[in-house]
Amino acid sequence: MRSFFLVIVIGVLTALAQIPTNVALTPAFGTSGTNHFINPVWFGEVPGKSGTFLVVEQGGISTNTDSARIYVLVPNGSGGYTKQKFLSLKVRQDMPEMGLLGIAFHPGYVTNRKYYINYIPPTRGSFDSTLIEERTAAASLVVDAGTAPRRILGIQQPKANHNGGTLAFGKDGFLYIGMGDGGEDGSGIQTLLGSMLRIDVDHPANGLGYSIPSDNPLVSNTTAGVRKEIWAYGLRNPWKWSFDPLNGDLWVGDVGESTAEEVDKVAKGNNMGWTTMEGSGCFSYSTVKPVCNKTSLTLPVMDFTRTQAQSIIGGYVFRGNPSSVFYGAYIFGDWALHKVYALKLSGSIWQLTQIASSSVEISSFGTDSKGNIYVVGHNTGIIYLLDHTALVPVPIELRQKKPGTGLHSPRLIPVMGGNEGEYFLSNVPDMNLFSLNGDKVHPQSAGIYIAR
Repeated sequence: MRSFFLVIVIGVLTALAQIPTNVALTPAFGTSGTNHFINPVWFGEVPGKSGTFLVVEQGGISTNTDSARIYVLVPNGSGGYTKQKFLSLKVRQDMPEMGLLGIAFHPGYVTNRKYYINYIPPTRGSFDSTLIEERTAAASLVVDAGTAPRRILGIQQPKANHNGGTLAFGKDGFLYIGMGDGGEDGSGIQTLLGSMLRIDVDHPANGLGYSIPSDNPLVSNTTAGVRKEIWAYGLRNPWKWSFDPLNGDLWVGDVGESTAEEVDKVAKGNNMGWTTMEGSGCFSYSTVKPVCNKTSLTLPVMDFTRTQAQSIIGGYVFRGNPSSVFYGAYIFGDWALHKVYALKLSGSIWQLTQIASSSVEISSFGTDSKGNIYVVGHNTGIIYLLDHTALVPVPIELRQKKPGTGLHSPRLIPVMGGNEGEYFLSNVPDMNLFSLNGDKVHPQSAGIYIAR
């Protein structure tokens, strides 16, 4: 009788999955003038209208006309889309970080038709203000109703940069607002700048356009001048951020000053460190960095030197196809270096992979109800779909092709090829199809295979 004995010692099996490094950016709606945009900064799907998309244009430099526009792309029944104007708006856009910066749909948008925008109005004076407004869509959900907007919140900006811009509703039904430091290192609990704000827009109180949720972290703080709208602080410029749709984790791409860029996970009451820290290091405008106390500060998930990234653009956690090697990975990019990255937890280690590079100045990422991820090209005016065919691994299995005797050299090879005595891996979640030989085995997944 022939005996068969197989011993496998593997560290973290799912770490064998290789993240693709050549993912294509494919124009999602073509490149013609019909579906071409001017300075787009936001892309997403219209709630209640599956397959209907919305694009936010920031607005033109040095103009106070209705240069900021929002468009919808409505399926035309022939495999294409019809571009329609949703809203046009006057904005101030003297600097690249001004204009129409963000949009969020109320969780009850399908019935109450409320949505919210973040923009710099065309007023001129000693300062520039961020304005958060509530607006109403028509019954069709694909065009503004034309009714007067409701002012929610105005925030004084000392300078024209570091305005943040993203708005989003959390699973708790409250509106979160990412504010930059206003270009003057503003952060702390006595200013709305440099903070993630959390407000209740459904129950205005105290003469404001909103109320403060009772469980905000600073509600009981008695410090003079404390801003109880704050959910977390110590941010420099959280231009793009998002919630993980699975667990509600808040991911932020925080743009750095001079030495570092960072990706953060932000939770209730966190002090993210700016200006004591930049990235995970102590900050000073001097070339000599001081020693700082980081005890009460929240370190970034990952930070980057200026050669690795120069203007971080926050993205989304991929929650599309669960069998994808990217499932659970945070997809984000860099404006200046035109790179797209995937950041994924493997065991207790965050693994970073550059998955794409192009000539696109990435201003934002987007997603749809299927979990697909899109890249917004600010300079090209094109919306790109990440090639999700590259994100789905081919199943492989663990078996011995032709049992023999003696010690066999372990190998992982494609299911459809290979020689006698070689082993295969298959039907393992989150695995990619690839070949490994001897010392090429991933160090976190190295194994010993014995057959006889």
